[in-house]
Parts: sequence; C-alpha cells; structure tokens
Amino acid sequence: MTPRTSHLTKAKPKEVIGSGFAGYLRVAYRDLFAKLGKPNDRTKEGPWRSGDGKTRAEWAFKFGTKKRSAVITIYDYKEKQPIENVTLWHVGLKGDQTAVHGFLNRFLSATMENKSG
Repeated sequence: MTPRTSHLTKAKPKEVIGSGFAGYLRVAYRDLFAKLGKPNDRTKEGPWRSGDGKTRAEWAFKFGTKKRSAVITIYDYKEKQPIENVTLWHVGLKGDQTAVHGFLNRFLSATMENKSG
C-alpha cells in the first residue's frame, strides 16, 4: 500500500526550525505509517538527528497555500516505549494555525487535542 502523501511536500530539516508545540494527536503508529510513510529517524547521524535525544521519530510536511502555509511536524517526545507502540504524539507547527487542522482532517481523519491534553 502506498502512503497518501501525493498532496504533501516533505519538509526539509531547516524548514522545521522555529516550529513550536501546538497540541497532541492520539493515533497509532501503524496508522501514521500507512498514511504518511516512514518517519524521519532522529536517532541516526544525519540532518534529522535529534540534538538532545528526546525525539526518535518525526514526520514533517509543508502544507497549505502560498498565502496560508505551514510546516507541521508529528513526533514522539520523551517516549520510552517502542516507537511502534506510541499512540500519543506531539504536533508541532510553524505558520498558519488553521493549516494544521486541515492537514489532520484531510490526511489522517483525526483531530488535535489542545496542549493541556
């Protein structure tokens, strides 16, 4: 099965700089993998490596229009369990706040929980 990412543009590591925590997403890893493909491995050497080791997997996409665009990240944060068992993900955002809701509804059929959980 091919992930549904045809309308998404994967963000580059430099494009996620400046994104901030926007809320939580409750979804199984297998569902994210099926719809978004393989996440960036933040444990290996390279441009996606986590500087502090608090994140192991992260999806990062550019989404929206030229006037209303955003960079959206979905990542584990300080999780100790195997990545395949994570069901509560952090959502990061840079840009148009409304774009994150459109992204989640369109590509994941999910809604974001606010920061307080």
